[in-house]
Amino acid sequence: MLGGETPRAAVKTASGRLKVAEWLKLIENKTAMAGDSNSAMASYDFSWLWAELGISELRR
Repeated sequence: MLGGETPRAAVKTASGRLKVAEWLKLIENKTAMAGDSNSAMASYDFSWLWAELGISELRR
C-alpha cells in the first residue's frame, strides 16, 4: 500500500503522506470492526502514530 516504503519514508512527500493516512485509516477501521468490541485492539488508540508521523492534520 505504501509502494514498498516505510511509513517514515513515505511521509516525506505529499503523495506519500496521503498514502500513509489512507493506510492508517484502513488499519483503524479494520481493527475497530475485527470482532469483539471489548477487546484491547478494538479500542486501541492510534493517535500517537498519526502524531509520530506528523500527519495528525490528515486524520478525519
